[in-house]
Amino acid sequence: NGEVPQQRSQKPGLVGAVWFECFISVVIVLNSALMGIESQLALNGQELSNAGAAEIVFLIIYTAEIVLRVIAQQWACLRDWWFLFDFSLVLSAITEQLVFAFTGESADTIMILRLLRLIRLVRSFRMIKQIRSVWRLVYGLVTCGETMCSTFALLGLVIYVFGVLGVEVIAGNSELLSNSRTASIITNHFSSLGMTMATLTQFVTMDSIAAVYTPLTLEQPWLLLYFLPLGAIVSIALMNLITAVLVEGALESARQDREEERKMDSITTKQMVPQIVAPGPLS
Repeated sequence: NGEVPQQRSQKPGLVGAVWFECFISVVIVLNSALMGIESQLALNGQELSNAGAAEIVFLIIYTAEIVLRVIAQQWACLRDWWFLFDFSLVLSAITEQLVFAFTGESADTIMILRLLRLIRLVRSFRMIKQIRSVWRLVYGLVTCGETMCSTFALLGLVIYVFGVLGVEVIAGNSELLSNSRTASIITNHFSSLGMTMATLTQFVTMDSIAAVYTPLTLEQPWLLLYFLPLGAIVSIALMNLITAVLVEGALESARQDREEERKMDSITTKQMVPQIVAPGPLS
């Protein structure tokens, strides 16, 4: 039993090596940077020399990586979502080269190639897996997705309630409509329920909200009874609640990682103890 895991761990030695992952990560960064430079030059009607040759080199490297992983992991690679993700990107890149080779540079072909390149740009997200600290953040965000959805639902409900109140106390206020300054604010920000809710979403990020509420409260100070609770609940309470949910998810993910590491250390120790205490051959 002790020899089988050892053989399996040696089999994917190349693709599991640190230097191999670092090399692929560098290739991904260079490829993403090249695509950004190409996009910037395309705005000015310019082209990057030897960009096509570089793309072919990148494609050869990615294809070789896929082949090596298939050889090392065999059917197990089909259960790895990252492998399937990489395989789909390589397939799209090969499709791009074939489309360009057989159809030339027609307008439809250029549009298809652009779409395929945008798909290939998603490869940069694979760097998340390589950087452990970033992966923990993303994993924590994914695992607390249900709680985040509940929080956003609560946020939407609060904005809806304040939106209905805003239509009642602001949009239909005759005194505010008679003032040219506040009337323009009502027209641009509180003309309907949807517009009012869109305006109140600015309170989530506190984006230029003073330009909205200051003229209204100067004209009618009692509107502070509307805007102060809105700012306290939406801008402060709910935003801090979302932050707390994210932090809790990250801490829970870190705790699970530590427990998993302790389990692996315990298993490794149990496997090594019989070999250490086993008596040697008698001389």
